[in-house]
Amino acid sequence: MRILTIICCVALLVGCSESKKQDANHANEHMHQSSFEELVERFEDPERATWQKPELVINLMNINTGQTIADIGAGTGYFSFPIAKRGAEVVAIDVDEKFLQYITQKKDSLHKVEIRLSEYDDPLLALHEVDKALMVNVAHHIEKRAKYFNKVRKGLKVGGSFYIVDFK
Repeated sequence: MRILTIICCVALLVGCSESKKQDANHANEHMHQSSFEELVERFEDPERATWQKPELVINLMNINTGQTIADIGAGTGYFSFPIAKRGAEVVAIDVDEKFLQYITQKKDSLHKVEIRLSEYDDPLLALHEVDKALMVNVAHHIEKRAKYFNKVRKGLKVGGSFYIVDFK
């Protein structure tokens, strides 16, 4: 039985400094009220494992060695790194360059994690690029979800899965 969705809600896609991007997505306004350091602290809080259950989520995704997984709204790489440890190649996608820099500083040569700056309205996935896509605490930040999710669908390989996870 394939698990396709576990609905999503809180915050990862954080605004960047470009006013064009800020204007393009009003759903992110509340994220701009926290500093980058505060967001990192919140995203990396050890208590997060208790309520978000990342190991359970990753187990339910049934990740296999060699698969390519898109972590859309990757933030600090909270899910990207454990997925990479399972042998997958991860494309950590975010709209905020600061988070991508954070991931770059955190990653090591053992884990295949590629970073990618995306747009608020486009994850910038190539056609049939990934086996699975994961979006944690992000969906409510996307204003035109149907169009965005269609772009994610096009980025999935035939038979691929898209997982949307709620914060709790």
